[in-house]
Amino acid sequence: MRGLRRWSKWIVLVLVMLELGHIVSSGNADTRTESAPVFFEALQDVPVMPGLVELEGQSFSFDKPEGEITEAVAALGDLREDQVLYFYQVTLPQFGWGKVSDAEFFRKNEQLEISFEKNQDGHLVKIMIRPTR
Repeated sequence: MRGLRRWSKWIVLVLVMLELGHIVSSGNADTRTESAPVFFEALQDVPVMPGLVELEGQSFSFDKPEGEITEAVAALGDLREDQVLYFYQVTLPQFGWGKVSDAEFFRKNEQLEISFEKNQDGHLVKIMIRPTR
Protein backbone atom coordinates (compact mmCIF):
# COMPACT_ATOMS: atom_id res chain seq x y z
CA MET A 1 0.00 0.00 0.00
CA ARG A 2 2.92 2.34 0.77
CA GLY A 3 4.40 1.75 -2.65
CA LEU A 4 1.11 2.62 -4.30
CA ARG A 5 0.87 5.92 -2.36
CA ARG A 6 4.42 6.83 -3.28
CA TRP A 7 3.73 6.14 -6.95
CA SER A 8 0.44 8.04 -6.89
CA LYS A 9 2.24 11.10 -5.47
CA TRP A 10 4.77 10.90 -8.29
CA ILE A 11 2.04 10.51 -10.88
CA VAL A 12 0.17 13.54 -9.52
CA LEU A 13 3.42 15.54 -9.46
CA VAL A 14 4.23 14.60 -13.07
CA LEU A 15 0.69 15.49 -14.20
CA VAL A 16 0.89 18.87 -12.44
CA MET A 17 4.27 19.57 -14.08
CA LEU A 18 2.92 18.62 -17.49
CA GLU A 19 -0.08 20.88 -17.03
CA LEU A 20 2.14 23.79 -15.90
CA GLY A 21 4.36 23.22 -18.91
CA HIS A 22 1.33 23.37 -21.17
CA ILE A 23 0.15 26.62 -19.58
CA VAL A 24 3.58 28.21 -19.87
CA SER A 25 4.04 27.12 -23.48
CA SER A 26 0.56 28.37 -24.36
CA GLY A 27 1.39 31.73 -22.86
CA ASN A 28 4.61 31.94 -24.84
CA ALA A 29 2.85 30.98 -28.04
CA ASP A 30 0.75 34.13 -27.84
CA THR A 31 3.82 36.37 -27.80
CA ARG A 32 5.44 34.53 -30.67
CA THR A 33 2.49 35.03 -33.01
CA GLU A 34 2.66 38.82 -33.08
CA SER A 35 1.70 40.10 -36.50
CA ALA A 36 4.25 41.69 -38.79
CA PRO A 37 4.20 45.49 -38.96
CA VAL A 38 1.97 47.17 -41.53
CA PHE A 39 3.43 50.12 -43.45
CA PHE A 40 1.74 53.19 -44.86
CA GLU A 41 0.83 52.79 -48.52
CA ALA A 42 2.37 56.15 -49.42
CA LEU A 43 5.32 55.82 -47.01
CA GLN A 44 6.67 52.34 -47.65
CA ASP A 45 9.17 52.37 -44.76
CA VAL A 46 7.06 54.04 -42.05
CA PRO A 47 4.99 51.59 -40.00
CA VAL A 48 1.35 52.25 -39.19
CA MET A 49 0.98 52.31 -35.42
CA PRO A 50 -1.45 49.61 -34.23
CA GLY A 51 -4.77 51.37 -33.63
CA LEU A 52 -4.28 53.96 -36.40
CA VAL A 53 -6.39 53.60 -39.54
CA GLU A 54 -4.69 54.81 -42.71
CA LEU A 55 -6.88 57.04 -44.89
CA GLU A 56 -5.38 56.17 -48.26
CA GLY A 57 -7.56 58.61 -50.18
CA GLN A 58 -6.07 61.53 -48.26
CA SER A 59 -2.41 60.67 -48.85
CA PHE A 60 -0.42 62.44 -51.55
CA SER A 61 2.97 62.46 -53.19
CA PHE A 62 4.58 64.83 -55.67
CA ASP A 63 8.03 65.59 -57.02
CA LYS A 64 9.84 68.88 -56.72
CA PRO A 65 13.24 69.75 -58.12
CA GLU A 66 14.65 69.31 -54.59
CA GLY A 67 13.05 65.86 -54.16
CA GLU A 68 9.78 64.07 -53.46
CA ILE A 69 7.23 65.21 -50.87
CA THR A 70 4.91 62.50 -49.53
CA GLU A 71 2.23 62.66 -46.85
CA ALA A 72 0.21 59.87 -45.27
CA VAL A 73 -2.91 60.45 -43.16
CA ALA A 74 -4.46 58.20 -40.54
CA ALA A 75 -7.39 58.40 -38.13
CA LEU A 76 -6.41 58.25 -34.45
CA GLY A 77 -9.50 56.36 -33.32
CA ASP A 78 -9.14 55.88 -29.55
CA LEU A 79 -5.44 56.79 -29.50
CA ARG A 80 -4.08 59.99 -27.98
CA GLU A 81 -1.53 62.27 -29.64
CA ASP A 82 1.09 61.57 -26.96
CA GLN A 83 0.75 57.81 -27.55
CA VAL A 84 1.30 58.29 -31.29
CA LEU A 85 4.33 60.52 -30.73
CA TYR A 86 5.83 58.04 -28.26
CA PHE A 87 5.34 55.13 -30.68
CA TYR A 88 7.15 56.94 -33.49
CA GLN A 89 9.91 58.24 -31.17
CA VAL A 90 10.65 54.61 -30.27
CA THR A 91 10.04 53.08 -33.71
CA LEU A 92 11.51 55.50 -36.27
CA PRO A 93 15.14 55.22 -35.06
CA GLN A 94 14.94 51.51 -35.97
CA PHE A 95 14.39 52.67 -39.57
CA GLY A 96 17.35 55.06 -39.58
CA TRP A 97 15.57 58.24 -38.48
CA GLY A 98 17.25 60.60 -36.01
CA LYS A 99 15.16 62.69 -33.63
CA VAL A 100 15.08 66.49 -34.00
CA SER A 101 12.09 67.07 -31.69
CA ASP A 102 9.10 65.08 -30.43
CA ALA A 103 7.44 65.38 -33.86
CA GLU A 104 10.40 65.86 -36.25
CA PHE A 105 12.98 63.38 -37.50
CA PHE A 106 15.76 63.36 -40.09
CA ARG A 107 17.44 60.79 -42.29
CA LYS A 108 20.10 61.54 -44.92
CA ASN A 109 18.50 64.28 -47.05
CA GLU A 110 14.96 63.79 -45.71
CA GLN A 111 12.87 65.31 -42.97
CA LEU A 112 9.85 63.56 -41.40
CA GLU A 113 7.21 65.62 -39.59
CA ILE A 114 4.27 64.38 -37.55
CA SER A 115 1.30 66.70 -37.10
CA PHE A 116 -2.26 66.39 -35.84
CA GLU A 117 -5.51 67.81 -37.13
CA LYS A 118 -9.17 67.60 -36.27
CA ASN A 119 -11.73 67.88 -39.07
CA GLN A 120 -14.99 66.33 -40.25
CA ASP A 121 -13.23 62.94 -40.52
CA GLY A 122 -12.27 63.07 -36.83
CA HIS A 123 -8.89 63.37 -35.16
CA LEU A 124 -6.09 62.71 -37.66
CA VAL A 125 -2.34 62.27 -37.69
CA LYS A 126 -0.34 63.38 -40.72
CA ILE A 127 3.13 62.10 -41.45
CA MET A 128 5.04 64.01 -44.10
CA ILE A 129 8.44 63.24 -45.58
CA ARG A 130 10.15 65.92 -47.63
CA PRO A 131 13.66 66.86 -48.66
CA THR A 132 15.70 68.75 -46.09
CA ARG A 133 15.86 72.46 -46.73
